[in-house]
This record gives sequence, C-alpha cells and structure tokens, in this order.
Amino acid sequence: MTYLTLLVFVVTINGDDFKSVIPYQTEVSCEQALRLSSEMYDILYNDWEDATMGCVRTHVASGYTIRPRARTEDR
Repeated sequence: MTYLTLLVFVVTINGDDFKSVIPYQTEVSCEQALRLSSEMYDILYNDWEDATMGCVRTHVASGYTIRPRARTEDR
C-alpha cells in the first residue's frame, strides 16, 4: 500500500485558516520540497508570524483498491 504525504501551508488571517496542500508520493520527496520552500516560508512569516508549513502523512491508502470478487455469469 502507498500512503501520500502532503506538504501543507497554513496561514491564519483574521481568525480564518487558509490552507494550501501539495501531494507527494513519498515522505522523502515532501521533505525535499519543504527544504527548498524555506525562502517562501520566510516571506510568509514576515507578513504573518503564525504561518506554518510541514509534511503530513495521510492515513488513507492510495494506489490500492479493494474490489469485490466478480460474480459468475450463472443467471
């Protein structure tokens, strides 16, 4: 099973959370993107000190489906 990892940006403005999510196949690729986006975080943090960002692994399997057995053609 494969679990997606989400790169999440959250900024709170006037009490409302604004979220931006980018999906990645692996935690490693999300971590690499997080490190590369540090300049963007600095820009956000200058305007909103409560801005946060990080990688979150989902609990829902992706790329894996459970299918019922096919019915026989005995009608």
